Amino acid sequence: MMRIPAVVVALFVPVVAAADPDHFVTMDRQDGSSRAGVEVSKLFYDSGNGIGTTDISGLRFDLHGQYVTPNAIGVYVNVPIGHASGGGQSYTSFGDMEVGGIFIPQLTSSNVKLVLHGGITLPTQSKDQNNETASALTLYPRITDLYLVVPEGLSLRLGVSPIIKSGQVFFRADLGFDANLSAAQGTGDVKNIVHANVGVGLDLGVAAVMLESANVYVTGNNNTNGTFGDSWLNTGAISARFDGGSVYPYAAIVFGLDHDVHSIMNEAITVGLEGRLR
Repeated sequence: MMRIPAVVVALFVPVVAAADPDHFVTMDRQDGSSRAGVEVSKLFYDSGNGIGTTDISGLRFDLHGQYVTPNAIGVYVNVPIGHASGGGQSYTSFGDMEVGGIFIPQLTSSNVKLVLHGGITLPTQSKDQNNETASALTLYPRITDLYLVVPEGLSLRLGVSPIIKSGQVFFRADLGFDANLSAAQGTGDVKNIVHANVGVGLDLGVAAVMLESANVYVTGNNNTNGTFGDSWLNTGAISARFDGGSVYPYAAIVFGLDHDVHSIMNEAITVGLEGRLR
């Protein structure tokens, strides 16, 4: 099993002041906080998945961070890593790294935020079929980042996310549009996709509990393995974040809400750790 070096964790999870607890796990991460973290997801696959082997094991790692200035302008980065094994074989693959910007316009109400974010994926996902399969098999805990598995994908990602707080209750919705600019030769026609996520949570002070759903509309065949046709892909999650003083640990149980997802993955368990950058 691939291990993340301790120095990488130290870079992405500084032991300083903690981030706010009201961040969702499977939805878009961009908001007004400056934070960084590391996340690991263990996937449990359906025995009748039709992939060709029943002894599949999958892990997904995410390194992520964002920095937002007091003027509400910021930058972010996402680095996905997939590891899959089965049939006596094991492969680890970096997905397409994503970098982008954040802007939060000033609104009249302090309880409502509108997060505008746009990014571009860098072509770091290998076109090797085994590495591509490792990324494709481990994308399900974060299907909102489906475009990060396009082989050598250079893609534009745009999104808007309203965030509303009322007392202890907070709500977030994401509406995003992804367009591929180029991909590895032989990948085929990578169609544009839309993702629409929604989540609600309760801030308990020392912890926050959340219900969330990530939803992606796929048009056409968006990977070389032919896994998806014209359809929605939907996942749900029950998640929680905890106030650890200097860092915030979090966890989620992610499950498929539609046949396409559930026919591959029964569920996934995600754990992560974040800290504030300023």
